Amino acid sequence: MASVARRYDLCPQQLYAWRRLFRDAAATVFAEAPMVFLPVEVSEASTRQAAPRVRRRPKAVEVTLVGGRRLRVDPDIDPDTLCRLVQALEQA
Repeated sequence: MASVARRYDLCPQQLYAWRRLFRDAAATVFAEAPMVFLPVEVSEASTRQAAPRVRRRPKAVEVTLVGGRRLRVDPDIDPDTLCRLVQALEQA
């Protein structure tokens, strides 16, 4: 599950939740509806290549401080600067 989640940029917990929802719903659907075959038409393989996947970076990182206050910072923030910000806000 973890490798599938990484491949599609998902949280593993989301896959587990979807699987559980499908399993629960499928038990009802399959019990009520008869299974049938559907017509299929095979076509030639496409010569188009898929667009390369672009991995998106978060626009901001959110840090929850003591007392529930939240600090949103750029993902590229200098770690020392972030530490000083957190310390200053925790003391305020």
